[in-house]
Amino acid sequence: MSKIIRFSIMLIGVLLPWHGAITVFLPSIFRYWKEGILFGLLLTGLFGCFHQKGLTFFRLLLKKKMVLWSSLFLFWLGVLVIIDQNYYSLIAARYLGFGFLVFLIMNLWWEVYPKQIKPLLNDFSGVFIGSMLATVLFGIWAKFGGGFEILSQVYSTTISSWVPGQVMPLYHQTADGFIRMQGGASGPVEFGYMLFVALFLLLKPILLTSFSWTNDRSLWLRFFMLGGLLFGLVQSGSRAALGGGLLLILGGIIIAIIRHENIHTIKKIAPQMLRLVKWLLLTIIIVGLVKWLAFSLLPSSDTVDESEGFAIMRMSDSAHITRPLEALKVGLTHPVMGDLASYGPAARMKNLNENNNDQAPIAENVFIDYFVQMGLLGSLLALLFWGSLLKSLKGFDRLFIGVSFLVINMATVFDMTPLAILFFIVFSFLSKSMGKN
Repeated sequence: MSKIIRFSIMLIGVLLPWHGAITVFLPSIFRYWKEGILFGLLLTGLFGCFHQKGLTFFRLLLKKKMVLWSSLFLFWLGVLVIIDQNYYSLIAARYLGFGFLVFLIMNLWWEVYPKQIKPLLNDFSGVFIGSMLATVLFGIWAKFGGGFEILSQVYSTTISSWVPGQVMPLYHQTADGFIRMQGGASGPVEFGYMLFVALFLLLKPILLTSFSWTNDRSLWLRFFMLGGLLFGLVQSGSRAALGGGLLLILGGIIIAIIRHENIHTIKKIAPQMLRLVKWLLLTIIIVGLVKWLAFSLLPSSDTVDESEGFAIMRMSDSAHITRPLEALKVGLTHPVMGDLASYGPAARMKNLNENNNDQAPIAENVFIDYFVQMGLLGSLLALLFWGSLLKSLKGFDRLFIGVSFLVINMATVFDMTPLAILFFIVFSFLSKSMGKN
């Protein structure tokens, strides 16, 4: 059975970066490849539970609080679906709960078929990073090598829009004309956040096991790969993912310096570097507030001349603040039960089917999205899951969870199923290893 999970995890690592291309180039049935793999893992995990007298899952509930919280999250989500008895509520549940389900499946496997976790994590990291670098090259070819002309035969040529009857957009363009790279992913946001996770997986061995200024070829190869991932992050145009990646690098260096006590000279500057990180975070918050005030007080966009200096601000910036506030107000109207399928992909599908319009409100914040659709209990269970995960880890793993918590609150990223799968698989790995780095 251990061979099955190794093959399945490796396959997920290889295919996730290419999910968008798979959706475009292959028949529609192939978009469900990930669900098929995970369903197979679930069946084999349950089979193992059966041979252990069905006690495995209950042992997991008692052993790990994060398993308990994720189980209760899915249970509450199921209750809401049963109460609504609505097709669109079922669609919403898929997007809201898929990551937690993946986490439970993985932990079930760790419990039923206990194996050393480190080699499997290394295998997954290797294939995923390699696949991400390949998809970055695909994006470079598309953007700089004339690939757009060829891909326009299968991708939609409508910029930054999803129009009924069209396939995935070929490229996304900002107001200032910058083309955001998406590689083989379903879009630049998904692409950027996958690169963020790949950056973490690459930095672990660089900062925590191979942190030495030597001529080690493998170390220099990793730095070359690091450059490729950072280039992809910049080209994705995802400022949250790029900022999170830079925080991982800076924080990882500080952790590595503190761990290597023989580097006395550099270790002395660690407190100053920590203060620098604090000031950097404070600056980001202040800039965000200034932008919010600017967009709130300035005239509407149709009366502002970009030549006056406002072109440097993306017109979507204000939405990262106003949309969560609007969603929070909506959630307060039904704080107990929430309003399932009122936001996100399910709401868009409903509007498309009933009104032939693909517009729908989004919360631009993962936890407010949980609140508006699942009520206070749903968002609380999600926060308890993250809190227990953060508490169980240490070192660079804890830093990753903390930075992830920041960057996922810049957008409702877990409504992108590949991202939910990727993040929660990594969470499962880290919770199993308990952050021993």
